[in-house]
Amino acid sequence: MLVSIDDPAERARVQGLAVELGLDRPIVDGRMRLHRAGCLFQDAQGQCLIHARFGPQAKPATCNQFPLVLLETESGPRRGLDPCCYHAHLQPDAAPVLSHADVPARRVPFDAVQADAEREILAVLDAGGASVAGLLGWLELGVLGPADRLPVGLASSWTRSLRGAGLQRFLHPDIAGGVLRRSLGPAIKLIPALRADAPPAWSGLEPVVEAQVLASLRSLVYLRICSTALPAVRDVALLGLLGAVLLAWRDARGGPLGSGLSGWFRLMRAPQFSGVLFSGGRPGAES
Repeated sequence: MLVSIDDPAERARVQGLAVELGLDRPIVDGRMRLHRAGCLFQDAQGQCLIHARFGPQAKPATCNQFPLVLLETESGPRRGLDPCCYHAHLQPDAAPVLSHADVPARRVPFDAVQADAEREILAVLDAGGASVAGLLGWLELGVLGPADRLPVGLASSWTRSLRGAGLQRFLHPDIAGGVLRRSLGPAIKLIPALRADAPPAWSGLEPVVEAQVLASLRSLVYLRICSTALPAVRDVALLGLLGAVLLAWRDARGGPLGSGLSGWFRLMRAPQFSGVLFSGGRPGAES
């Protein structure tokens, strides 16, 4: 996963640790540099070199606190579990009470337009009665649609977007770790078999699975996880929901869908991933 280090002092400290470990360019564009799909500071067994050499307290704060998130916004602090964690979907309400003294807060302010859009999405999610299919309809038309039917034309257009994006490249071992490949691999491998003229049927998700997906989506929006890769919050919600559709086409059970969605959210943090899906316009939109 791409780990951001926003604090200049923290960046300087991590760069100093890299020098002592004989590692070059540990931070690129404000993020920990990946090496063969893993953190530069991981050894061949996946163990943290910083932890082993200098102790756990020396690791970047973001690494030590994951999956806990503390966020500073223009309207005040927020806290929760990062939905990119493969276990967060199992206990979406398990985040402990956090304070500024416990973990460093990331500052992610929105402008008035994005803040208003975010409030609208969160209000719909919090009001109850929403569903994956219904929210997709709301994003396009402003009205919640039925849970058992995707908006007209969306399945076909989403299929075309998927088939043209070449998402298999993002599961290459040099890019994606083993857990990510296992969680998303089955759904990505399904894409070549999808047909725009006969997309898979949609009858909705089981209520408990629907609630699980919406809870993960709410965390994604509320904690502004993809605000850098996808600065339009409506597009964050759209791409998250469309990922759930793809995953459900492959396996609509809660376990596979939940872990797959965490993997999908991880890829959404990479601008290159969202870029290929948005290259022909908003995914799922009729041309």
